[in-house]
Formats: sequence, structure tokens, C-alpha cells
Amino acid sequence: MIKIWWIFYKKIFLYSLLLTGLATPLALSLEGSSVPAFLAFIYAFVSPFVHLFFYEVNRPEEYYFYANLGLLKLRLRLITTGITLIMITFISLLL
Repeated sequence: MIKIWWIFYKKIFLYSLLLTGLATPLALSLEGSSVPAFLAFIYAFVSPFVHLFFYEVNRPEEYYFYANLGLLKLRLRLITTGITLIMITFISLLL
């Protein structure tokens, strides 16, 4: 099951990370310890929108693949939210 979740999430993970990376110069212009918090906030904001754009607008037919494996839209959105929270924690602790 984790492998299926990874197939789902890896398609949006790179785009979310790249869009967060675009905000890095803005984050570095901030002073002090607010840089990790700002990057985590940007990632938390960008990731759900990338999910919605990638799967709802660009490839809505891929939901049938995941539905056949027992993962409905709500569960996939919860997976995205959970991984986003993990990434926020990781970004905040790493930097």
C-alpha cells in the first residue's frame, strides 16, 4: 500500500519542492530563524494546490487507477495532507 501512495505522491512532490525552492531567495532575505518557518509555510501552501492542479485539472482520469486499488479521492487528499505535515516538520528541523 505504501508503494501505491508513493506512486501517487511522487508526481506532485517534485513540483511542490521546486515551487518552494523558488521562494528560497525571498526566505533568505528574511532575518534570523524565520527562514525555515517561512519555507515550511510556503510548502504547506503550495503542496495542496499542486495536488489539485496535477490531479484535478491535468489528469483527473488517474483517480480511477487509485480507486481500483482502494484509494478514493478523500484518502488521497489525506495522504497529501499527512505527507505535507511531515515535510513541514522536516523542513523546520533541518534548517
